[in-house]
Amino acid sequence: MPVIVRHAINLTVSNNNFSYHSNGIDYNLIHTYASMGAIPIFLLGAVANIFILYVIAIYSKFRKRIYNLICVTVISDILSTLICSISYILVVAINVQHLLGRVLCRVLVFIVMTSYGISILTLSAIALDRLQAITKPITFIYWRRKYKIMIISQVLIWTISIAVSSPFLIFIDTYPDEGKFCDFPTITAVNSLFFIILTLCYFVVPSTIFIVSYSKIIKYMKSYTPPGQLNFNQDQSQKKKNFIKMLILITASHLLITWPYFATNIGMAINRYSLRQLRQNHFVYYLLAFFSYATTTAVSVANPFLFLKFDANIRAKSWEIIKRLAIANCCYPSISAVTPITECPVPS
Repeated sequence: MPVIVRHAINLTVSNNNFSYHSNGIDYNLIHTYASMGAIPIFLLGAVANIFILYVIAIYSKFRKRIYNLICVTVISDILSTLICSISYILVVAINVQHLLGRVLCRVLVFIVMTSYGISILTLSAIALDRLQAITKPITFIYWRRKYKIMIISQVLIWTISIAVSSPFLIFIDTYPDEGKFCDFPTITAVNSLFFIILTLCYFVVPSTIFIVSYSKIIKYMKSYTPPGQLNFNQDQSQKKKNFIKMLILITASHLLITWPYFATNIGMAINRYSLRQLRQNHFVYYLLAFFSYATTTAVSVANPFLFLKFDANIRAKSWEIIKRLAIANCCYPSISAVTPITECPVPS
C-alpha cells in the first residue's frame, strides 16, 4: 500500500477515535481552567471599558466627532467583555455538553469577532476622518455633512461587521466528546473562502487604510506651515501631532496583537486542518493558534488600557476622577458624586 494512502487511512482512523483524553491529557479540564482564568480578566476589561465610557461621557470637551467614534468602540467592547464573562462563567459552573457548547461557541465567537470588526473598522474611519480634516480642512461639503457622514459610516461599519462575522454562527461547532472545544470540525472550500474574506476585511483593508492615511498625514504635517500667530499655531500643531501619534500607537497595537490570528486563519484555509487535527499532529502549531485567538479576543480588554496609556486627555481626566473619589471616600464618605473640573483642550 502506498505510504501516502496508508498515512491518510491512519489519520482518518485516529481522528474518529480521538478523544479529549489524548496522550493522557484531559483537554476538557484544561478548557475549564482556562475559562476560570479568563473570567477575572474579562470582568476587569468590562469595568475598565465602563470607566472609559464614563470619563468621555461626563466631560463636555470630549463631545467631539472623534471621541463619539471612540465611544462606539468602547460600547462594543463593553458588550464583548460582558458576554465573554458570562460565557466563561457558564463553562465553569455547569457541565457543558455538545449542543450547549455549540450554542455558546457560536454566540461567543460571533460577538467577539463582531466587536473586533466594529473596533478596527471604526479606527479605519477615524484615520480617514483625520486625513480629510488635516489635509483638506476647508472642504465645504464634507464639513457641512460631517455628522451625517459619521452616522452613515457607523451604520455601515456595524452592518459590515455583523455580515462578515455571521458565518461563525453556522460553521463553528464543538465535538460530542469535547463540548468546550470551539473548532471548525471540517475545513471545506467554503470555510477557506470565509477565512480569506475575514482576513481581508478585518486585517488587510484596515492595515492599508492606516498606512496610507497616516503616512499622508505625517507627510503633510511635516511640510505644512500654518499662517497667523506663530506661538498659537505651533501650540495647536503640537496638539494635533500628539493626537495623531496617539491614534497611530493604538491602531498599531491592534495590528500587532491580532496579526498572528489572521495568519493562523490563512494557514488553516490553505492546509485545511481543523484545530483538533492540528493539536493531534502539530501540537506546537496548535498552541500558537490557541494563543493567537486568545490575544485577539483580549483586544476588547486591552483597548481601555491603550486609551489610558496613549491618550493624554483621557489619562488626565481619569486621574482627576480617581483622585477626587479617593479624597471624597477618605475625607467625605457621604459624598458620592464626582464634580467635573476644568477641561483640557481636545483636538476637533
